[in-house]
Amino acid sequence: MKGRAFPWTAEEIAMVKQNGSKNRAEIRSLLCKRFGAKTYYTVLSISGLCKRNGWKAADNGCFKPGNIPHPNAGAKGPTKTSFKPGNAAPNKRPIGSTRVTKGGFTEIKIAEPNIWDHAQRVLWREHFGDIPDGYVVAFKDGDKRNISIDNLELLTRAQLIRENKLKSELSCTHHGITPAIRALAKLRCEMIKQQKSAHNHQTQAHDHQGTPSRP
Repeated sequence: MKGRAFPWTAEEIAMVKQNGSKNRAEIRSLLCKRFGAKTYYTVLSISGLCKRNGWKAADNGCFKPGNIPHPNAGAKGPTKTSFKPGNAAPNKRPIGSTRVTKGGFTEIKIAEPNIWDHAQRVLWREHFGDIPDGYVVAFKDGDKRNISIDNLELLTRAQLIRENKLKSELSCTHHGITPAIRALAKLRCEMIKQQKSAHNHQTQAHDHQGTPSRP
């Protein structure tokens, strides 16, 4: 399923280029202020535009993979300088900030207070709307860093479980084998579905034959 191209205008692109070194959330605010809010003014779409054109952002204060927290960053007891209820911490992350989970997924802060969601889910909803119950947004090539609408697809949870089981059985860790493993997982899920359907049909037929007819 292909995503639609965003209708960037020359003026919008020029503004993004001019502010390419800024935080993507800040660029979004500048765009909305000048051109009005538009559905494709999102952190992900702006990041994609900048990435395609090589416009790199300066340090935006977001955690980057490989950074090591300061040894004094652990939890401490209250002190005279502790934050009081109602006061916003100076290191509070703004909406649009990103982070990487221990599992390697990129998350985006989408709302307050401190509401985050996987980037691939956010991107999918921007293009296609709500994600149906029982489905997950998966990466076609298996690379969690390749967050592109062309690299996303919906899988049932059963398909994802079957895929992960196959990867474990085959000791598969390389991204390149994911499409083949996924195709096999889908095939096995469909076979199980067909087998269950045939079994149910046979059971119903047997029950029908065993039911005595009324006089």
